[in-house]
Amino acid sequence: MTLSEITREVACRLSVKRFSHSLSVAAQAVKLSQIHKEDPVKAYTAAILHDIAREQSSSQWLEWAERHGSDYDRYRNPPVLLHGFVGEEIARRDFFISDLDVLEAIRYHTSGFPGMGRQAQILFIADYISRDRNFIDEEFRNLVYRSSLSGAAAAVAETTVSYFRETGRSVHRDTEDLLNFLRRKS
Repeated sequence: MTLSEITREVACRLSVKRFSHSLSVAAQAVKLSQIHKEDPVKAYTAAILHDIAREQSSSQWLEWAERHGSDYDRYRNPPVLLHGFVGEEIARRDFFISDLDVLEAIRYHTSGFPGMGRQAQILFIADYISRDRNFIDEEFRNLVYRSSLSGAAAAVAETTVSYFRETGRSVHRDTEDLLNFLRRKS
């Protein structure tokens, strides 16, 4: 499928609001890929598809996890964490995506994961700083643009961890592990 075909099909499958978010994330992903000299086509592809399963129900995500075994148990709470894994499967099956960088980015865009590749880091960051995120200010976006890729991913992970702790919500282990991994790396 071409990028135009993928984009049209995603537009048909998502609500206007979710599709608009995906376009916004894609714009940020392309910008970040250019800053960090990565493939903008991969960045766009991962970003436009990243939420393809987001509008499914929790029961659909949990049913998917049941079919795929205990490897996904740690993503069941909250179930929304599973939408990246389901989205990866949809990208493979329905959109014929076989690029492992793109698939990894879709899989881990929500929680992050220690050791994730550059395209996955780009999507993780782009999803957080997309223009439709009203809680992100230009100062933070500019900090991300000026940082190394791992530095930007660490800033996003750190902000996410802080927010979850401040609001009394539990932080996913992958996000904490990603932050610790990136801190050790720098």
